[in-house]
Amino acid sequence: MNEPLKPRTASRAPDGKTRSVTKPHNSGMVLPVTDPLDLWYLCEKASYAKAIPYKRAKDGYPMYQRTVSQLVRCDNEAFRYHFPYCGEVGFDMSKSPPQPIMSKREPHRPSNFPLSQYQQLRNRHFEQLTSMRIETDLLSKTDLEEILSPTSLTSDGALGIDRQKNPRGLLRIPDVLRLRAFGNPSKSQYSQSNLTSVIEMKFPGDRLARDQQIAYEDIAGDYQKLRLLETKNCDSSDKQKWREWVRSSVS
Repeated sequence: MNEPLKPRTASRAPDGKTRSVTKPHNSGMVLPVTDPLDLWYLCEKASYAKAIPYKRAKDGYPMYQRTVSQLVRCDNEAFRYHFPYCGEVGFDMSKSPPQPIMSKREPHRPSNFPLSQYQQLRNRHFEQLTSMRIETDLLSKTDLEEILSPTSLTSDGALGIDRQKNPRGLLRIPDVLRLRAFGNPSKSQYSQSNLTSVIEMKFPGDRLARDQQIAYEDIAGDYQKLRLLETKNCDSSDKQKWREWVRSSVS
């Protein structure tokens, strides 16, 4: 799977502060998702995404994970953010520990990252005049992590940046957060101390990159709180397995 990770020491963030570090571990392997509620809830979303994925208009590429994230976000919104799961919360990696990026307009909830990629077009003679054009109708999470930084977002995740000036790796967006307490929507609700787990979902053909793993462990605060769900294990044909997950979840 992934190469063994070397024990890591504290590193300096761009602002000069010492970053938080996770406990080093020898195997480099990410622990699997084992909680029945996580398995039932997320596998249900993964199965839907596999069957009816959003397809990028440009080339018809199926965006499985973005489909899952949209479904989880809808559930979160329906429960007015009193919900144990949240999809694709962005974290400012220049802070120690990494901090969730919240909506400026509605600070009780995380910022919604753009589903479309925009390029800012500047007039050579009138730089204050700008226009926006859509380049692609949907970005993958990896694309977002590579072209955006925490300072590139306006009140609700709209882009207002020159991509060439954004240091890569300052923004990380894990697939799903599982919250310990969810009765007080706020920045603290999505912060490290309230995270039961940081869950990364991988569909067939996708893998967890090493730099992603390190960053998500920093967000979680402990490598044991980073969990990997290989969606190939969400086999809906195994009815007995699903019944066991549901029974365990109810209890």
